[in-house]
Amino acid sequence: MPYQVSREFHVLRALGGIGESVPVPRVYHLFEAANYEVDPSGVGTDFYLMEFVDGDIFDDPALLSVRTSNLIRISWIVLVYLL
Repeated sequence: MPYQVSREFHVLRALGGIGESVPVPRVYHLFEAANYEVDPSGVGTDFYLMEFVDGDIFDDPALLSVRTSNLIRISWIVLVYLL
């Protein structure tokens, strides 16, 4: 299954409405290449604009270095990633 940028955009937008418990960037606009005349010097594929949110980057899939108190928060982040 190909990567679906539009689905990620809509999931982030929906999660942004549930409060501060999960750090979710505000997404501003989804650009779908099919809706625009494709410029060879431009991106040429779907993308979206979002704000920067300070947070953690987890590069260890086993999460061995993470404190137990953070596992619930990480579970939400992983859920979003898998969607």
